[in-house]
Order: sequence, then structure tokens, then C-alpha cells
Amino acid sequence: MVTKKTKNITRRLPPAERKQQIVEAARRVFIRMGLNGARTKDIAEEASVTEPTLYIYFNTKQDLFDAAIVEPLQKLIKLPKMKGVDYAEAPSAKEKREICRTAIKEIVTSMADVYPLLITAQFSDQESGTAIYNHNIYPILKEIGKAASVGFDIPDSDYAEFVALSTFGLSFSIVMHHHYMNLPLDIDKASDRITGLLLDGVA
Repeated sequence: MVTKKTKNITRRLPPAERKQQIVEAARRVFIRMGLNGARTKDIAEEASVTEPTLYIYFNTKQDLFDAAIVEPLQKLIKLPKMKGVDYAEAPSAKEKREICRTAIKEIVTSMADVYPLLITAQFSDQESGTAIYNHNIYPILKEIGKAASVGFDIPDSDYAEFVALSTFGLSFSIVMHHHYMNLPLDIDKASDRITGLLLDGVA
């Protein structure tokens, strides 16, 4: 009796789908192991492809890291950030508060989506973390700072940037706390509290 060995055959995919499959697998591996700990062998196994297949789509592990971890962080910079002019010109305190709250809610929501990537990007490797902060994170903070400067009529750019750092940092800390405590995140409540701190000095 001849026993046939069953082989794990990777389903043929169009190149774009295969590349996306590899990126998603790489993201999972990098989040688990970090940049230095992850091996291309691990990523290939996670994606159910061979290592040579990885190199059809990506030249280096760093290229994979950029595609899987760094590029999605651009979602933060594309946020419809606090519209400083809209806030400054809003005719009532109620409308100002709603503009501010909406912008903060968008930041918290996006932070919840990219938090694992942000942690991986910042703390996998000192050199990479520095480069990512300077080229991907700090520009976001500068834009939020500009909006705060206009909206809150803050002529001091350093102080406006401090407001941006505080908003970003609060969002990050709240998401981190809920992540590590394994608690559900009430984005509306978090947004209300951050808005209260910014506008009223109390949450």
C-alpha cells in the first residue's frame, strides 16, 4: 500500500495579494518579537511562504518593517486634526467644545488602531525608533501644535507644541493603560475627559 504524503501547498495568489499577505504576517511577527528579534524565516513561516518568496517583494528585513509597521503610522498624520480656524471662529462655547471633542476623538480612535505598531516602531531598536519619531511622529505633533496655536490663540509656538504633546501623550497613555489592563476602551468617555482637561482644566 502506497501512502501519499500530504503537502502544505500555498494557494496561488495575485502578486498584490501575496505581498499584502506577507506584510500582515510580518506585522504580527514584528509586534511579537520586535525588529531585532524577528527573523525573515519567522516571517516566511507566518506567511506560509518560503524565504526566497519574501525577497521577491522586499529587499531587506528593514523594508519589511517599514511596510508592516512604519507606513501604517501615516494614518495618524492624515487625521483631520483639530481645525484651528474652525475652532477660533466658532460662535459659541458649545460649538467650540464640539469641534475640539471631535478632533480629540479622532486622535484617540486612531491611536487605538495603531498603538501596537507605535510601540513596536518606537521600542524595537534605538536608532530606528529615533528615525521614526523624527520623520513620522514629530511632524504629526507639529501639525497639531499649529492647529492649537490658531484655535486657542497661542502665540508661543513652544507652548502650542506642549499642548500637542499633552493631547498626543494623553491619548497614548489611555490606550496603553486599557491595553495592558485588558480593559475595554470607552473612546467617547476618554475624548470627553481629554477635552475637559484642555478646555476646563478638569476631566
